[in-house]
Amino acid sequence: MERYWTKKRLDGLRHGDVEAVRQWQLQFGRFIYTWFYFQLDKDESRAAILTAQTLSEALSKLSAFDPERTTMYLWLKEIAAEHLQSAVTLGHVTVRRPLSWSQLPSEVLEAMRRLRSEPIGPEVAGCTAVIEMVQATLADLSEQDRDLLIRRYIRLETVDHIATELGASQEKVNQQLYMARHAFRRGLFYLFQSVNANASEVGGAAGVDVFESNLETLLRSVNPAATIQADHAEQIKRVVLQTASELAKNPPIFPRAERRLYLKLVVVVGVAVAVGLMVAWIAWRRGHQEPTTAGPTHTDSPDKPQTGPADAPSKGSSNAAGNVAEIQHVLEIGMRGDVAGLLEVLKTGSEIAQLAAAHYLGQFGDEAAIEPLELAQSRWFPNGSPDNPFAQAIAQIRQRLEQTAPPQEPTIPESSEPTPPVQQETEREEQAQPPAVSGRVTGFDGTFLAGVEVAVRADGAALPAEASTAITAATDEQGRYALKTLPEGLVIISVRDPQRRIATTRCMIWPVKDRTLTLDFGGPNAVAGAVMRDGRPLAEQTVLLSDHFHDPERGVFTVEMQTDAEGVFFCTGVPTGRYGLWARLVGNRWTLLEHIDVERADVSVLVDSAAVELAVQMPDLPEFLQATSVSLRYSPDSSDTLAVWSGVKTEQQTEFRIYNVIPTNYTLCVDFSNKVRWMHDVAVDQRAEQIFVVDEIPYGPAGLTGRFLSDWPEGLTLEAAEPPIRISLMPDQDGSYALDGLPPAMYAVGATINGLFVPYVEIGLFDDQPVVYDLDPQQLAKSRSPVYVYVTDADGRGLAGGQVWLADEAAVYPAVPFEEGFFAAAPPGRYTLYAAFAGFAPAERPVNLAAANLRAPRDKTNTVVVRLSP
Repeated sequence: MERYWTKKRLDGLRHGDVEAVRQWQLQFGRFIYTWFYFQLDKDESRAAILTAQTLSEALSKLSAFDPERTTMYLWLKEIAAEHLQSAVTLGHVTVRRPLSWSQLPSEVLEAMRRLRSEPIGPEVAGCTAVIEMVQATLADLSEQDRDLLIRRYIRLETVDHIATELGASQEKVNQQLYMARHAFRRGLFYLFQSVNANASEVGGAAGVDVFESNLETLLRSVNPAATIQADHAEQIKRVVLQTASELAKNPPIFPRAERRLYLKLVVVVGVAVAVGLMVAWIAWRRGHQEPTTAGPTHTDSPDKPQTGPADAPSKGSSNAAGNVAEIQHVLEIGMRGDVAGLLEVLKTGSEIAQLAAAHYLGQFGDEAAIEPLELAQSRWFPNGSPDNPFAQAIAQIRQRLEQTAPPQEPTIPESSEPTPPVQQETEREEQAQPPAVSGRVTGFDGTFLAGVEVAVRADGAALPAEASTAITAATDEQGRYALKTLPEGLVIISVRDPQRRIATTRCMIWPVKDRTLTLDFGGPNAVAGAVMRDGRPLAEQTVLLSDHFHDPERGVFTVEMQTDAEGVFFCTGVPTGRYGLWARLVGNRWTLLEHIDVERADVSVLVDSAAVELAVQMPDLPEFLQATSVSLRYSPDSSDTLAVWSGVKTEQQTEFRIYNVIPTNYTLCVDFSNKVRWMHDVAVDQRAEQIFVVDEIPYGPAGLTGRFLSDWPEGLTLEAAEPPIRISLMPDQDGSYALDGLPPAMYAVGATINGLFVPYVEIGLFDDQPVVYDLDPQQLAKSRSPVYVYVTDADGRGLAGGQVWLADEAAVYPAVPFEEGFFAAAPPGRYTLYAAFAGFAPAERPVNLAAANLRAPRDKTNTVVVRLSP
C-alpha cells in the first residue's frame, strides 16, 4: 500500500488532485476509522468525525510527511492519536474497550489462552468479540506487518509470490512474516488481557504450524477494517474533498523561513474542519432521532424561535456546506481574539457561525460571554445534551475563571481558632511550586498506563531510606507522574511496570535548576525483535538495549526486556540513536548480539546468531616463545561485565580453539610468555568455522629494566601502537622489574583506569641494550587530572553517541565514554572543551584543569556539564 504513493502521487495530494485524494482516503481512511472505532467502543459517529478531522489535517500539512523516517499509516495514526487525546481532554469522548471482550464464553476464553499450543475451533473464529479484537489488533499494527498478514493469511498468497511482488528475497519475507506474526500475537493478547485480568497466555508452544493455522483461521474470519456506514463514509469524503478543493485553489508552498505561517494555517484549517464536523455530527444526530409515535405534538411557546428542532439541522447543514465566506470571517475574528466581534456573531450569525464563535469564546472569552452563549444554546439545543459546543464553551470559561480568581479569605466563626498566616502561605507555596520533573507513561497503543513506578537515584548510588518517598512516584489514571524535588547533579530515572505493560526503562538527566523537565516514557515508537541461537529461540531471558558499548548497564538510555517463549522482545519510546542489543550468554556476562540504529518510528530486528568456531594459529612461533592464552574481546581491555571468549589450547602448541562465538567485531588478544599481549581487530562472520593466523610474532632484542619508587597495586602498562601490543609492567617484591624479548618500537608508559589506558611518558626501545628507567607511579598519577563531562540537551536530558575532546596549542585529548558521561586525562592547564552531537549545534568552552590525581573522584572542580541546543 505504501509503495503506491510515489513522489508524483504525493505531489498530487499536496495540490489537491481529486482522484489522488479519493484514492488516498479509500486506502487509509478505513484503517484510521477502524482504529478510532475500537478506541471509542464502536461509536460510529465519533469515529467518523475524528477520521475526517485526521485526514483533513494530514492533507493540509502533507509537506511535513517524511517517507524516509516513517510510513504514511504511522504518520496518520500519530495525528489520529492527537485528535483522540484532544477529544478525551475536552471530555467529548471516553476511551474504553468494548464490554463484550470481557464476557467471552469459557470455552472461547480457554481456547484464546492456548492459541499457540492447540488448534482453535469454529466457536472461536465465529465469536463476535474475538473478531472485534482481531480487527482492533490489525488496526494497531504497522503498515508493513498488517499488509504482510493480509497477503499471507487472508488472500492466501504464497511467500514466493509476496517476495516477487515486494522485490525481496524469500528469506527476507519469511523473517518479516515472523516478526509480523509475533507483533499480531503480542497486540492481540494485550487487548485480550486488558479486559480479562486473569486470562494469562499458556506458556508452552506446540510449534509454528499450529500458531500459523490458528492465525489463518482468525484472520480469514474478519474484514481487515471495520465497515463504515454509507452516510459516515459520505461525510468523511465530503470533508476531505472540501479540504482538497481548498488546496487546489491555493497550492501550499512552505519555504523553511515560513514554517510558523504554515503552522498557523494548519491551526485555522483544523478549527474549521472541527467546527464543520461538529455541525455535521449534530445534524446527523438530529436527523436520526426516532419520531414520537404517541402523545400530543409539542408546540413551541411564543417566546421561542419559530424554527423547530427538525428544521434547524437542514438549514444549518445547508449553510455549513455553502457559506464558506461566513465561516472564514468568523475564523479571522477568532484568530484576532476579537471577543466583541464573536459576541456579535452569537446574536446575528447562522448556526455554523455561532458554533465557530463558541469554539473561540471557550478559549479566551470572559464572564460577559456566558449569557450570550446560554441564549444561543437555548436556540439551537432546546432539548439537547449538555455536551453541545455552547455548553462546553461555558464550562471552559467558568473553569478558567475559577483558576484565575484570587483566593478568597475564609469566613471564620468567632469560636474557631484562626489558621496561622504562615501556615497558609506555606501551603499556597507548596501548591504553586512546579514539579522538578513530570511526564506521562504510555503503552504502545497510545493508552495511558496507571500504576507504573517511577524512581530516582543520585549519581548511581542507592536511595537513602528516608528520602525514598520524596523521590519516587506512581502514575495516575492518565499515566501522569510528577516529582517535586530531585537530587543535585547527575540523576538516574528508572521506570518499572509491575504489570509488564512497558519494559523497564532507565535514563540519565542532569536537571536545570528551577526548570521543570518533561520526560515521557513509552509511546508508539517501538523496537521489536526476536533472538535466536542456532535456529532456536532464546526463551525467557533478559535482553538489554543500551547506547553504551563499553558497559551497557551504564548507558544514558537503557531498556531491559524479557524474551517470551519464542525469543520475542518488545519495547517502546526509544529515542533516535545507535544502540547495542545485549544478552547474558557467556558466564552470565553481557554479550553483544546486534547493533541497532533507531531512525524512525518502528524498528524490527531478527537476531539469529550461529555457533561459530574459530581456530587461532601461530605457525611461525619460535620454540623459546609460547602463547599462554587467547581471547576475543569487545575492546583490548573489556570490562569484567562484558563477555570474553577464551581460547582452549589444542594438542598443537601453536593453535587455540574458541567455541560458540557470536558473529561481530572484536579485538583478538594473544598473551605470550614474554608478558606481551598482541592485539588485532578482527571481524567474525556467519561461517561455521574460521581461521585466524597470527603472522606477526611480538618478539625482539629490546628490553626495559628498573625499579618502582612507589606502590601502585595494578602496576603500569607499556603500550605500542605499531605493532599493536600491550605489556603488563608489574614489579617484584623488592620493587624491581625486568622485561626482555620486546619488539623494537616507541612505547608509552601509562596506567589503566577502569579499562582506559592513560599514557604518562614515551620511551624508545630500539636495540639489544636494555633501557634502565625507574618509575614513580604515584608521582606520575599526579601529572594527570581527570575531566568528567556530561552532555545534555537544553532541558537536561542526557545525550549519547557524540564526540567530546580537550585541546590546547600542543595536543588533543579525546574523551571516551566513562560511566554515564565522558572521561579525559590531561596535564594541568588551560584547555578548550569541544562537544559535537548529531542534531545539535557544536559547543566549546574554556576549561581550567587544576593539578590533581588520576584517581581523583568527580567533584565541582573537574566536572563539566555541557548543554547543547538544536
